[in-house]
Amino acid sequence: MANFATNNDVADYVPDIFDYEVVDFTSELTRATDMVKKQLKSDWWRGVSNDFSGDKLNPAQWKETTVYAALAYFILPKLSSFRPDDTFLEMSGFYRDRFSNTFKLEVTSGVDYDDNSDGEYGEAERVYTRLDRLVR
Repeated sequence: MANFATNNDVADYVPDIFDYEVVDFTSELTRATDMVKKQLKSDWWRGVSNDFSGDKLNPAQWKETTVYAALAYFILPKLSSFRPDDTFLEMSGFYRDRFSNTFKLEVTSGVDYDDNSDGEYGEAERVYTRLDRLVR
């Protein structure tokens, strides 16, 4: 299983992130990729009869969302001292909001899901969903 984002992608969003004596965020990116897949399965895939496979998602579509999740939930809390006026906690809140908004935007814009496993993401394989509807 490949991550949807890399260390370089994180550095694109926060250029000085490696100035804090941490040289690799691969484990945090793996956790963030798993988090995105679980939220997709919960919010987008629900009610579909066949099995969900995160490997059929388009990684490029979820790169930004994964970076935001990694920063908000795994990387910045790791760097935080959890004291008042902690910059990392403030940044974490910002990226948590960005994660939520970007996730909703991607889902409502249509999720690329390679249902036939041919490596192509055609318009027929883009699934649109509204997240504000109650499903019973």
